[in-house]
Amino acid sequence: MASPQTFRQSFRQRLDALEERLLSGEALDGLGTPEELEQLLHVELASILRQGPGQRPTPEDLIRGAAQAVDQGLIHAGAARDLEKSLQGNTDLLRKALGERFKPWFHGTKRTPGPERTPRENEKLWLDLDALGPLWSRAPSDGEPWSTGSWFPEEQTRTLCRDLEAAYQDGRLGLERATVGRGRQSVRRTDAVRYVTGYETDLLAEVPRVAVLVQWLRKRLVRQLEKLWRRPLAAPESVMLARYPAPSAGYAPHLDNPGGRRQQVPGTSEKQVPGTSRDNGRSLAFLLYLTTPTQGGELVVWRPDEKTSADPAAVFPVHAGMAACFDARKVPHAVRPLGLGEPRWSLVLWLQDGPSITLPKPRLGLTELLLPVPDPPLPEGTVLFHQLDTENTAGEIAVRSNSSVQRADQDLRCGVVATVYNGGSFLETWCAHHLAAGMDQLVLVFDRLEGSAEAKLAEKLQSGYPPDRLTVLSGAELAQRWAPDAELRSLAAGGGAAWAVAARQALNATAVLEMARNGLHLDWLLHIDGDELFYPQGASRGGGNAKEHFHAATQSGLSLIRYVNHEILATNAQDARPRFKLNPRLATALLGPAGWAAISQRLRVPSLFNAYQNGKSAVRVAAADAAAGVHSWRLREDSESPETVVAGPSILHFHFTSAPGFARKYLAMADAADAADAATASPERPFPPSPAEEQAVALIRDLRQKGATQGEILDGLAALHRDLVLLPDEDVELLSNAGLLLEPDLDV
Repeated sequence: MASPQTFRQSFRQRLDALEERLLSGEALDGLGTPEELEQLLHVELASILRQGPGQRPTPEDLIRGAAQAVDQGLIHAGAARDLEKSLQGNTDLLRKALGERFKPWFHGTKRTPGPERTPRENEKLWLDLDALGPLWSRAPSDGEPWSTGSWFPEEQTRTLCRDLEAAYQDGRLGLERATVGRGRQSVRRTDAVRYVTGYETDLLAEVPRVAVLVQWLRKRLVRQLEKLWRRPLAAPESVMLARYPAPSAGYAPHLDNPGGRRQQVPGTSEKQVPGTSRDNGRSLAFLLYLTTPTQGGELVVWRPDEKTSADPAAVFPVHAGMAACFDARKVPHAVRPLGLGEPRWSLVLWLQDGPSITLPKPRLGLTELLLPVPDPPLPEGTVLFHQLDTENTAGEIAVRSNSSVQRADQDLRCGVVATVYNGGSFLETWCAHHLAAGMDQLVLVFDRLEGSAEAKLAEKLQSGYPPDRLTVLSGAELAQRWAPDAELRSLAAGGGAAWAVAARQALNATAVLEMARNGLHLDWLLHIDGDELFYPQGASRGGGNAKEHFHAATQSGLSLIRYVNHEILATNAQDARPRFKLNPRLATALLGPAGWAAISQRLRVPSLFNAYQNGKSAVRVAAADAAAGVHSWRLREDSESPETVVAGPSILHFHFTSAPGFARKYLAMADAADAADAATASPERPFPPSPAEEQAVALIRDLRQKGATQGEILDGLAALHRDLVLLPDEDVELLSNAGLLLEPDLDV
């Protein structure tokens, strides 16, 4: 048996070949057994649907190729319709979730003509076979490693046989003279045979009930035999249909697997038990007799290791509906000559050493269908939330609606608050972007408004927007409204230290939350930084603007939403459009844990993100109690809505876009941290530093202890910025090829 790894590699190669042949119109033969070929078609269909519109091959190409494969007898007659049913099932799933007006990107596939009935659809006969019960009246024993029984009803068996003989005599069903060993014809056996799967076109047309029986045996028999013989088995790829003419010489004594069992000898490679030929994998032989010969044709068996020149251990006169099974490696057997009368028809299956390696046919869910498609054609008023959770890394697609907005929601107002310092001209972009994105109210808290540069910037911003769109506050004045949280207030007094700034951000956000209730009249409040943008990504990713997004969230009963953040891809190019590294949580959702792990291992940088990865949050004001740090909010005790993490809209983090900015930030942060540590008893700090902050501050302190000049410290920080932030070209190419870079439509 092939190893799982070899099987998967082979399957991948066959899938590539399938796609090429579908586009070129070549035949699909040689790609595997009928089941494997049908599986390839289903996997390819799933791939097409997940890639979205404009993909080749299309579902039409796929089903057309399947119909041709049916005509050529490569797969069973219902395979093309099975694909159509799968396609229709996906359409029904989407329309059930999104509404009847939804038009899928694969809409318009034409139905492929085919036979009116297929064996798989002939449920009555299949159920009749299931109802026949155990095949055996005689189970195997140590002394007699074979079993026999009368299983298939004799009258039905005779009917099958009459159909077979008539088709054979009329030339409608071809057989070939049987061979021995490596394809050699021999006087030792006198039967004509054909290996069938039950899906052959002529078999389905001429003897459909035989085709059903063959399919059933290959699908169901293995489980019964595993229980009976207490060993793992695999169903064969095909079944031998055999006809002995009458009269004929039968088949001389032989083993079906004369190579013996392979054994693993400790310390050596796989080795055979001595035998006349190589092991062919056959473990059990199963025979179902379809006729009762007029004269002769008996099954003769010997016990293991007995010489066939001796008298046989048992002779079984065969009859229609009789089944026999024995160990293919151990039990010598023969077919006695036939006299004049009826020919001898049988079906022979050789069960292999198992278990077999197969792949299930893919079944797509709503998330699998919608997540990879960047802009599905959604009905008006439909908004999709890609919600991430810890149980399923891909998360789920939740269908939300912002149509038929209730009157109470028509005046819904949403705002954003940020504590800023040294934001420069980017704050002008920040304000313009968020107002254009649908935010009603912007609140900027200047952490050090007393500085002349900050005061000028605040004055400039205030002159550009009316008070009902932009509120500018002094951090020192807002501190008078801080919540009576002694721990946070103590931390906030730490000046420019990172943990002190984070404490002031949390206290400021809580104070503005109270203003949102009384005065600003906001329904939703988002807390981000001055170097971040809230980025709507369209109806398929949570809404085309803030209004649409928060309307849908309100109607869905959400109270707390966390947005994944993406970090800017720093580059030496000055005029390049900004691109962002996708948040690892979303990367895992898109690629799966194994896919993201494989990408991570190939990256040359020590960490893809240099700042935080856990997103920023918006809260429904009526349900909020206070800011929970800088990343989330604390809900009121009577709120029943849990936090919902969404992949879109998202937060774009313009972090460390230049080496000078990197140096300025961490030099100031190191000075502030040193001063705070000297002035306090080093309180417990709940705001952990980012990896970049830890390394930069540690580098500055180390260089200062060694007596480095300011220029040497700046050189050291520039080198650290290059090592941490600037990705090698190979990493950028890898992320781009994996679809892990976002290029937003921004006017910045």
